[in-house]
This record gives sequence, C-alpha cells and structure tokens, in this order.
Amino acid sequence: MQFLSDPVTVAKAKSMAKSMDPVTLLHITATPEYAEPIDRTVEIGKPLDPDIRFENDLGNLNRFPLEILLEIVEHLDVASAMDFSMANRMARHVVARSSVTFIKKWAPKLPRDLWLARIPRRFAVWELKEAIRSKHCISCGQLACSIWLVEMVRCCVQCMQHFPANWCLTKAQTTAAFALPLDEIAKIGPIFAIGMREEDVIVNSSRGKDVLGCWVYPIRRTLARAMELYGSREAIKTAAQQIRTGIQDPRFAVVQNSVSVSEFDCDKFRAARLEPLTPAQLYSGEFRHVWALSSIANGNAICAPIVPHAQKQLFIYACRGCVALLRHPSVVHPHLGSFDDETKRWLNIDQSRTANETYFEVCWRPYRMRSIDGMVEHIQTECLGGLSMIYKKRAASGPDATGF
Repeated sequence: MQFLSDPVTVAKAKSMAKSMDPVTLLHITATPEYAEPIDRTVEIGKPLDPDIRFENDLGNLNRFPLEILLEIVEHLDVASAMDFSMANRMARHVVARSSVTFIKKWAPKLPRDLWLARIPRRFAVWELKEAIRSKHCISCGQLACSIWLVEMVRCCVQCMQHFPANWCLTKAQTTAAFALPLDEIAKIGPIFAIGMREEDVIVNSSRGKDVLGCWVYPIRRTLARAMELYGSREAIKTAAQQIRTGIQDPRFAVVQNSVSVSEFDCDKFRAARLEPLTPAQLYSGEFRHVWALSSIANGNAICAPIVPHAQKQLFIYACRGCVALLRHPSVVHPHLGSFDDETKRWLNIDQSRTANETYFEVCWRPYRMRSIDGMVEHIQTECLGGLSMIYKKRAASGPDATGF
C-alpha cells in the first residue's frame, strides 16, 4: 500500500471520508496492511458451582438486612468475598448480588493479576469496580484501556512510558534517589515485576530468560512518602547527597522549595510530577529523554473494558491507520520527524514543532484510544494512513466509486 503524497489526492481522500457512513469508514480502516490484529476480547467469568459443598457456617444471615451484608462484601477484597460466598447459601446469594459479579464478568483476570504482582495493598471490591467504570487516564485525561494495578487507576500506555512518576525502581535505586531508611521503604511495600532483572529495570526493557522477577518500588508512592518526611524536593536531594558523600554540612539543613535539575537520573526521579497533566503538555520537549530509558509499569497493568454504567460497555479504538503508517516498509523511522510543512498540515501537526517533537507525536498516535466519534473525526482530518486505505479501497472499486 502506497501512502498519499499528492495534495490533490489527499483532498479527494478527505472528501471521500467525510461523505462515507461512519460504520463503513471504520470497517475499511479495521484491517490495514502491515498492522497485526489486536485481540481485546473480554473473557466472561463462570458462575459459581451450585453443587459445591459448604464446610463453614456463619449462622443465620437472614436476620441481617441485605443492604448491610452488601456493604460488608463491598469493603472486602475479592479473595475474602469469594471465601465468604462458600459459607452458606445466603452468603452465596449476597455475593452474587454484589459487585463481585460485575468484576467476574468484565475483568475476570484482575484478581489473579493482583496476586501475581504481589501488590501490598488489598483493594476492596468497590475500588476494583470504580477502576473498571473509570474512563480517563489519571495523567493526561485521555481515554485509556489499561488499568495500572499499583494504584488501581486508568493509565494509558503513553503516560506509563512517558512520565517518571509511573515508573518503578529497585531498593538500591530508591535509597539513592529518595534517601529513605529501610523501615520507611518497608512501609511503602514493593511489587513483583515478573520476568525482570534488577539491571533491566532502568537500563533496558528486555526480559531475561528463565528469570522469575525482582521486587521494585513505585516512584509515585515513594516520592509522596519522601515529601512527607523532608518537606521539599530540594531537601530530599540534600539528604541523598549526605548519604552518598557522608558529609554533614549545616547549610544542608535549610529547606528550599526549588527543584534541582541536573544530568543525573536521581534528580529526574525526584522532579517527577505527581499532579495530573493537561493534554497540551504531552509533547513538550521536557520528557524527550524517555526514549533512552524504559518502564516496567506496563508489566503491572492489564487491559480491561470501560463500563461506565450498569452493563453497557464503552467501545474505544486504536487507530490502525497510524499503526500501518509506522510499519510500512517505505517509512524510515529515524526520518519520521523530518516531514515537510505540507505533510505536517495533512497530519494536523503544528508546523512550528521540531523534528524530535514531530517524531514523538507520530509514534504515540497508535497508542491513543478514541471513541467512535473521535475515531471518525481523526480519520477524516489527520490520519494519513486511514485516508490512504480509504482512497485505495474506493479506487479498487472503480473510477465511479471515487466520485471524481
């Protein structure tokens, strides 16, 4: 498939896209060349076995109002709620009426993934339900299909790889960066990165062969605890320098509010943003160094559907046209950012952006999730890969199908 490069052809393709039915438009761009299909099917959980033998007895639960029993189950974790359902028939009926059924239907692998990651915090049933019902990323506010298990919030792939606050560090790196004693680090609680070595946490993203994993600490939680102890980021850096050098200087006792920035990775971790960012800050040049690092946050996230209401799922899509643009053999990745002004205008990219910023934005477009209306608007205005597929499909149908 050849991508459009003529202004007249691009204008024709945009006219075709705007005149097409949204269902037909999404069907054409659903299976592009050079793009592997993405399986996002939801596994439906199995109901409880009615022939199971109950060994424990909690007494007569009929004396309690159903609302009180449901409130108790909502504040249990999933494992405890399932154990409670094995007590007697009344307990089984209460659990079936609670949010556990909602979790088993839409995210049946969520409790198992929490157990594999060894998350120290035991999330309640209502917290898991609210995470499934949430729609937007905690950092950028865009639609996200991934749930970050560390904090049980929605976080898109872009933000998990882009912002240092969503990364994890080993115990040695945590001590060097945040100057926390061992008892405070133990209170934070580590998580288990499956298949990762300690040297692979920040150096590269490769997974070792026959490696069980390593224990790591989330930067967001660790930085929040260090801010409570020291009061400012500059004080954290001062304490870390004292531990590293062993020099006790009275001047270091003065707490400053400024954030020190240097070439060391520890300063980057201490300067991580904990507050949500606006979409306008996504492509700033401040975080371009992320391409030299890696994040294991994706290993502690699962793909779960968005169910904002009772049983109605919100369908979101990733643009296959942007994926096809990146995987096309004629596209050379190091030169992606060196588009001319005309091509930037077709892609709806600000012409004042540098080559690195343009490269960053084009590479992250396949990971952005959109609703049906947002996807149709994206294809009609700024997706060069989708417009090329539409023009090729209509041109193959005959000259009369194009309308020109």
